[in-house]
Amino acid sequence: RAGTSPLHASSSPMDATFREALLTAPDEGFSLWATGDRASPECEQLVAIAESLPLPTLVAAHAALASAASAAEPVWRELGAAGVTVGAFLGVTSSLMASSDADVAATAAAIYLAGARCAGAVPFGVLNPMAAFELSKAVRTEAFTRLRGAEAAPPAKSAGRKRAKPAANEDCDSDEEGGFGGSARAETRALVARELVLLLEQVPLRAHSEVLAQLVAALVGAAVSSAHGGRRAARAGKACGGHFEALSLCLRPEHGEPGATAPLVMRSLLPHLSLASSGGSGSAAAGKEAIAAQAACVDFVVSAAAAAAPAEGSPADEAARSLLLSIQALLQRVALAAPDRAEPRAAVCGSVARLLRGLPPA
Repeated sequence: RAGTSPLHASSSPMDATFREALLTAPDEGFSLWATGDRASPECEQLVAIAESLPLPTLVAAHAALASAASAAEPVWRELGAAGVTVGAFLGVTSSLMASSDADVAATAAAIYLAGARCAGAVPFGVLNPMAAFELSKAVRTEAFTRLRGAEAAPPAKSAGRKRAKPAANEDCDSDEEGGFGGSARAETRALVARELVLLLEQVPLRAHSEVLAQLVAALVGAAVSSAHGGRRAARAGKACGGHFEALSLCLRPEHGEPGATAPLVMRSLLPHLSLASSGGSGSAAAGKEAIAAQAACVDFVVSAAAAAAPAEGSPADEAARSLLLSIQALLQRVALAAPDRAEPRAAVCGSVARLLRGLPPA
């Protein structure tokens, strides 16, 4: 089957590894994985397949799918004709996204998202709510791991293992694991936020409300985790803005009625604006991490309101009205959910006041 798609190019190592893995994966494995029956032989086979795929192979698989998506190649029609089932693809990517290696999990999430952008993904069944749930967990875990890695990183002169200095044009080092160097790992971590933006720009989710809800949860969790890390996490990945950019795309009309998508997005911010996500009644509620996440959420809401505001003298459209009503409801809920302790309560009141100042005139 040489030829028409990057996925089938004989020169690509992904053809002989990732595609073969899809062909050998059990079709029923994903349904068992999604129900939590991880001890079944089918799920154990999925785990074994995932462990056999090295990170460079996964990066190549993502590159091929991303290229096919950009070129509108009939990837899923060709894969289906070759005997690959949607259950095999979802099972393999889900088991990879559950990896304890954050780079593997992030690249697997990018593979799933690139696959969901490819022509024929919707009728093939790639936009599966349970797969989106696995993606949601992977995105939040990846952001948390990136954050903790940034916090734990020693000064540059003493960072990491001793390793040979790469050539000027070399992005990754070869070690016994086929390992990646720092720049390649950073690029791997940036794939997820970029793929989320591309998916929401290119694939309407109006008919997939459960998938959209999982993406919203993942994006808020990842953005907030990135915001927790402050400047150090920003230097490590700068993904917070990317996740909030993707979250703003969830408000587009092609993803659902504004009266449904706006409340969904705004409700997801409530725990972070009210400091409930960090135990608002505890001493850590007004800590630097919680306040940084709260400030990032305020910035997002103000930015979303400004983007939806009609031109001066023009009436607000349905999307703008729905967003404003959702923001008003959010402000009420945040005020009601304010912690009892004085310091975090003051922080919540300050965020509400800042939100009100930043909103456009009614």
